[in-house]
Amino acid sequence: MKFNINEEVKCVLTDKGEKILETKNPISYKYNYSQVRHELTEQLWVLMNIFGGELFNGGNQLILNNIIEITPPDSKPLVSSGVRQILRGG
Repeated sequence: MKFNINEEVKCVLTDKGEKILETKNPISYKYNYSQVRHELTEQLWVLMNIFGGELFNGGNQLILNNIIEITPPDSKPLVSSGVRQILRGG
């Protein structure tokens, strides 16, 4: 299976993960994060950029159960929902 890092993924964040997201990427926090479900939908490369430096053995768990859901490539456009919202002026 091949997977492009521009594809969107979903994950549920822990409280610590939510704080890191809000600090490191407030735009993604505002437009791509559901505070009700604690679910982040973002491109994989953005997820790696936000949390990459925080992920190591013995570190805090930032993504609930370490599960990242890969969304099927045919089910969404190439531009992330946050970018679309910004382009619309929201």
